[in-house]
Parts: sequence; C-alpha cells; structure tokens
Amino acid sequence: MGKFFSSFINPLPTITTSGSLSALCYSSNLQSATLNYTATTYTPTSYTVDWNSAANSAGLSDQTSTAASFLASGGNLATINIASSILSGTYNGSLIISNSNGCTSNKSINILIKPLPVVS
Repeated sequence: MGKFFSSFINPLPTITTSGSLSALCYSSNLQSATLNYTATTYTPTSYTVDWNSAANSAGLSDQTSTAASFLASGGNLATINIASSILSGTYNGSLIISNSNGCTSNKSINILIKPLPVVS
C-alpha cells in the first residue's frame, strides 16, 4: 500500500508601493526615511533593507530585520534608517518583507538625498 502525505505551501507576503522613499536633504545626523504603501497581503510582520553595493559604498548601511505593524489597507514605514553624511544622489536597494511563516518577498526601493541649499 502506498504512503500518502500532504503539504501546504504558504503564500509570500506582498507590499504595494512605488518603492520611492521620502527624499531627504544631506545631514550630518542620522535620519529616518518613510516608505508609503497602499496595500499588503499575507500579513507581513517585519522588514529588512538591503542597499546595493553603490549605496553601501556611499555609507548607507543595510538595516537588519525590523518589526513593523503593516496594515492591509496601506500605511507607511517611517523607521528606515539613513546614515549621517550621505552625499547627494539617488541610491537603490531592496526591501525584504517577512511574515510569521518565515516567508519573504523583495521589493526594489530607492531614496534621493538632496544637497543642502547654498546661501549666497
């Protein structure tokens, strides 16, 4: 007689967003950027930020897993850490969202760091 088994595949969490974090001006202080989103599915519970090598070289540090209360109807993540003294430019990375099942999905993100205005 054959053996039977069943398995369940958990769906991946999703987030609907433009991927553009709030633009910030150059600062010698640590800052927090905000990412607005319009929806999530499959109950994400945390996020990680993985900046690409160019962003890392500019001084942006990857952000380890951070607990968050995502809303299915949308909201914002206001605790994305941006290191001090990042030169002006656009930097790219990935937002990795996770749920309690250990499932993850990636979303491309970017941030614009603006130069300080010049007073003459």
